[in-house]
Amino acid sequence: MTLLDRTRKIPGPFQFITVLWLSFLLAVAPTGILFSIIDPLVIIECLAVPEASRLAVYSIGFLVFWLLCACSGLLCAFYLSGNSNSE
Repeated sequence: MTLLDRTRKIPGPFQFITVLWLSFLLAVAPTGILFSIIDPLVIIECLAVPEASRLAVYSIGFLVFWLLCACSGLLCAFYLSGNSNSE
């Protein structure tokens, strides 16, 4: 399996991995900005979850931003690949 075939299209698994990696890198910025402004202990108090730690809030916040970035990238890759049924 070559990376680019005659149609010059990148295979699906490579697109998926690329989107996940780039969304991982992009999720770092909003996570850093959010937790520079808001202390995780404030979030713990607002949600009334006293057993949560700062690390848990950091991790959940990062995963939420990663999921949002990944969904956006996957939708973009899907529509650019021409696999949509709207034709």
